[in-house]
Amino acid sequence: MFDKAFTNLYWGFLFVSLDFRINGVTLLPDIIGYILFAVALSSLASHSKYWDKAKNFNLPMIFVSLFTIYEPQNHGGGLNVQFNLIELLAIILSLFVVYHIFMGIKEVGDSKEQYEISEEAQQKWYYFLGVKIASLVGFVFLVVPSIAVVYVIAVLIANITITLLIMGFISKCQLSLK
Repeated sequence: MFDKAFTNLYWGFLFVSLDFRINGVTLLPDIIGYILFAVALSSLASHSKYWDKAKNFNLPMIFVSLFTIYEPQNHGGGLNVQFNLIELLAIILSLFVVYHIFMGIKEVGDSKEQYEISEEAQQKWYYFLGVKIASLVGFVFLVVPSIAVVYVIAVLIANITITLLIMGFISKCQLSLK
């Protein structure tokens, strides 16, 4: 049961964490990640109160993520406030989902005396939180375009790196928490 659930978490994090767009359309739709999370959490929920809570936060994320598939490009400059508010809601809800996923891993790691897994779950949560905060802070740098470009590239590299670290951690959990 844990094998399939952690495989779904693994692929779910790929879709949820990375956001590449061409002409406003995302190449890795978040909705796929949240559906994979839903499948995983439905089998994991009985093993941790955190996974049960993650399941409850994940359901609205499936709906909200529909609105993040396409983001109209703003060719006239300025910000598109309507879609930025949806993105902000998506980020906030995703933080609740991911927090509870990692705390569920931490709880199960503690119960199985896998303290290294438990500590690493806490660490990976902080990494995920940090890159989401860095993404939000990026709007501040829009006033200085030359700094904004460097900042966006740095956050992109950090996001890819942290996503790969999280996916590696989920694979490790799949082996350790059987």
